[in-house]
Amino acid sequence: MEEEDFIKYDAPSRGREWFITISGEFEDKESIAEKLNEKNYDTYMIAFETSEKGYKHYHIALQHKNPIRFTTLQNLFDKKANLQQARNIHDVLKYIQKEDKNPTVKGEFTVKKQGQRNDLRRLHEKVNEGKATVNELLRDPDLGQMAMHYRAGLREVETLRYRDEARKVYRNREVIYLFGVPGGGKSTLARALSAGYQLDGFEYREEDEDSYDVESAWLIDDYKYPYDGLNPTHKTIIFDEFTGQRPITEMNRIMDIYPMLSLPNRYQNAVAAHDRRIIIASNLPISKIYQDEEEALRKAFKRRITQYVQVTAKHRIRKLKLKR
Repeated sequence: MEEEDFIKYDAPSRGREWFITISGEFEDKESIAEKLNEKNYDTYMIAFETSEKGYKHYHIALQHKNPIRFTTLQNLFDKKANLQQARNIHDVLKYIQKEDKNPTVKGEFTVKKQGQRNDLRRLHEKVNEGKATVNELLRDPDLGQMAMHYRAGLREVETLRYRDEARKVYRNREVIYLFGVPGGGKSTLARALSAGYQLDGFEYREEDEDSYDVESAWLIDDYKYPYDGLNPTHKTIIFDEFTGQRPITEMNRIMDIYPMLSLPNRYQNAVAAHDRRIIIASNLPISKIYQDEEEALRKAFKRRITQYVQVTAKHRIRKLKLKR
């Protein structure tokens, strides 16, 4: 596809969608994004390209709810950018990503093409009916580009579906508490367990190969904002280097068998609807955790733990019977 197919060469005095090209000699992605952000433009994509003759330059797809003056963009880039009004923003986006697979993106583009609306409907149906996760759609060679543009909305659909399902589910929760000396391999063991290995000799459980994998595990090592980024596709939650950083009442809720619909998050409460395994890795035995809490809460914490494991040496483990 040639550029002529989706841009208008008679640039109007103003427009809502623009196709911009600027030499890499004058700008980079960071400086371009900074200028666009200063104007508070709604949506843009910045992609790098090197022509066959070695000309390094940046393409910008720009969309805004209000018309943008041609002269405003001229002045924004010191009259060093080629400015064209976009006729078809979908084709512009496809064109500028042909070389740069990691463009800088802000917002979600509104695409008016009928075929794109049909594709968007397909994406919605796949997520809403549980036929595909958002992560799977992002990796889809045909739908990945559109899924990237609408990923925030698709995540919301996915969250709502898991939230509805969670109300009907009583989970047979598996909670594993690993403790031992630093450097003994607790974190490695936790990751192996999240990928479907048994405690006894790291034996792989084939029946779990569709339920557990490294990508489906959510590792917490930042306890200030532990659930930022958690979504319902994470089937294992790993609390690494745990010393009781989170409130015991919160931990008891997470480890309970009842459907827990949300976890505190800075931006939007995270839903943990289908995580069937909790792994806690600590240098401390459970008797040293939450020592200042009420005995009833500590007993409830212990009662939820299904396997209590000591890592005695590197990758050597010993199962213990936990006194309730």
